[in-house]
Amino acid sequence: MTKTAINTRNSNLELFRIITMLLIVAHHYVVNSGLTAIDGPIYANQVAPQSIFLLIYGAFGKIGINCFVLITGYFMCTSDISAKKFLKLVSKTMIYGMVFWFIFFITGYKEFSII
Repeated sequence: MTKTAINTRNSNLELFRIITMLLIVAHHYVVNSGLTAIDGPIYANQVAPQSIFLLIYGAFGKIGINCFVLITGYFMCTSDISAKKFLKLVSKTMIYGMVFWFIFFITGYKEFSII
């Protein structure tokens, strides 16, 4: 007897995932772009409409991260994990890590070290 799996998408969870990704990107934009630095535009005029918009725009990143992790955990709990999938994930992670290290090394951002 063969087991057939029917893959159905839960549109609500997919939409929620997209929203959480957008929240995370917005948070990273506000935090990592220098807007919140001491000499940045937000501290120059904290009550300006642009500053208030940016603070609200980037405020929900931590919530987005937590929700995204919960959704990912849910999908991982409901899926079958095999040794082949695990090794594929580990190999992809190692390859991407080596590629990014090489890019950082070539650009001078990272020094070569055996450790």
